[in-house]
Amino acid sequence: MMGKPIINKSLNWSNIGYVLKDGTIQFASEEAVFNFAKNAVQRGLKSKIPYERNVFWKNRRVLAISDGNKYRVKISKDLPEDVSSMHGHVTESPLSTQDYIAMMCNNHKEEIAMCPSGNYSKFTRIEDSNTISTQRKIAKIYKKGIRHERLEAFKGVCNTLRFIATLIFKKIRGVEINESEFLNFRKKMTARATKNGVHFWEELSGEKMGAIFESNLKY
Repeated sequence: MMGKPIINKSLNWSNIGYVLKDGTIQFASEEAVFNFAKNAVQRGLKSKIPYERNVFWKNRRVLAISDGNKYRVKISKDLPEDVSSMHGHVTESPLSTQDYIAMMCNNHKEEIAMCPSGNYSKFTRIEDSNTISTQRKIAKIYKKGIRHERLEAFKGVCNTLRFIATLIFKKIRGVEINESEFLNFRKKMTARATKNGVHFWEELSGEKMGAIFESNLKY
């Protein structure tokens, strides 16, 4: 004789989506689809060979998932406007200039960069990207962003050379070099780049760039 079915009353059924006939996934809440995207993206970031994954959704409905490599991922074609997009960043870094351009030029509703830690940064578009005034803003922000990223890269190279020179002088003097020095240097460099990137977007957030920037990245 069969017993009564056991129902897990603690299970939050709003976190469960269902697959529609066209193969897309529909969720019951924005929180549920966000968590689905976060988990999908982090699976790529935490794999043996980390890679970026992009999840697109609109009205709580997952429309597409695309995979890239460690450095980039392509945007799925034939998507409607006002979609939300979440992709992975292998390092603890904020959204890039290219991420901003991708969101604005494709008229995405929002662009989210998820990091391995679960922290993220986010753009939310507040202006129509098709207007002439907004297109001028996009071009201006693109130039500023590229200059900022090139300057940060140059600073990184200079700091690395100084660090290497310090290690060489230590070696010459017979001072023992610990592996922790390399790890601390890398950690400090990552934190500095993250901090500068977050501050760059915070200063432009709003009407200056036609989008709102927010982040919970730690540095």
